[in-house]
Amino acid sequence: MTHAMFNLVRPIVFGVAAVLAAAVARADASERPLPAAFGRHTDPPAEAFTAARSFGADERIVGTYYFYWYDDATKLHVVDHDGSDALTTHPPRLERFSYKSAAWHEQQLRDMMAAGIDFVLPVFWGAPSEHAPDAMFHWSYAGMAPLVEARQRLLDEGLDPPAIGLFYDTSTLEHNSWGVHVDCTTPYGRQWFYATVRDFFSMIPARHWAMIDGRPIVLLYSAAFAKGYDQSVIDYTKEQFAREFAGRIPYIAPEVSWKVAADDKVAWGGALGLKQPGIASLGPGYDHAAVPDRTPLVVDRRGGDFYGEQWQKLLQQISTMWWTPLDYTAEDFQKIIAPTLILMGDRDGTIPVEEAVEMYRLIPKAELAIFPNATHFTTLRNAELFQKIALDFLMRHNS
Repeated sequence: MTHAMFNLVRPIVFGVAAVLAAAVARADASERPLPAAFGRHTDPPAEAFTAARSFGADERIVGTYYFYWYDDATKLHVVDHDGSDALTTHPPRLERFSYKSAAWHEQQLRDMMAAGIDFVLPVFWGAPSEHAPDAMFHWSYAGMAPLVEARQRLLDEGLDPPAIGLFYDTSTLEHNSWGVHVDCTTPYGRQWFYATVRDFFSMIPARHWAMIDGRPIVLLYSAAFAKGYDQSVIDYTKEQFAREFAGRIPYIAPEVSWKVAADDKVAWGGALGLKQPGIASLGPGYDHAAVPDRTPLVVDRRGGDFYGEQWQKLLQQISTMWWTPLDYTAEDFQKIIAPTLILMGDRDGTIPVEEAVEMYRLIPKAELAIFPNATHFTTLRNAELFQKIALDFLMRHNS
């Protein structure tokens, strides 16, 4: 459910004294020491990954965002702060409709299995500021243990439930209980960002992780909430994660607003229509009319027809790309006079290495780089090596 994404924001504060107190709190918060990992599953032993779900980089897999922030007992994200209905699409019943309920999570996972979904990305509003039970977004932490319990129940039945990755809702870089607007270009900001990723996986035993080539999946929401950021925050997160999680380097796919090198790219807003910057995003329609103080944005589901059309569009694009021959001749390649860099992986399951070698022989000013132990997605999976080779090529031919 995506319609109520921002209905929890920092409350409006009235009164000069309250405003001054908030300002003081913000100044103090920027120097607060960050707490240790929330969960106990850091430093997992090698055997902890034996049963973990790792997809190959060339596999076609389907995941889903998972908004698990509902609680019928307290009406959290069920009723808005102004007392109005927070839901535009209602479940059959609201009894035990709660992030605290393993039974509720189990039913959601069963529904995902029925839909053929391979991995689930809980929408995590965690942050170092949210550890305390009375923190604004503590539900992000409180909902993880019941989710893990639910998935373990399904495994114990011999079923294959979706594995668990992370969708880091970066809204908490600005909206959090300490009032910190996080600058990810600073040491403190990088530590804050990493601590959020660390907290999430510290609550999930490794056997439940969703991974690509042995690397836990992390998708990022918008960069707009960061006070500042640069490449260092991604690099730092990968380095620190490997130190605390048995050498595993996270597979990070930022939303397209992040202008950084990472493992892939994703666009938010697939519910409005197909987006495909790298990872394809699509959804069944959208309606956030229940979110207070917003101009309603509605894309009619049309009884499921809109969703089906988006899938058809995606599959048509993929089939056209894969099955339409390019029909270039040897003479076409020999006519290329510009310096040309050809890159591919030695384990490309789509294009034989021999084809790259033949192109290299035919193009007069060609250079060839074959990445070791790399698939068709060489430039994404080996970003640092790709950048080094590409920059060297460009610098030598920059005339």
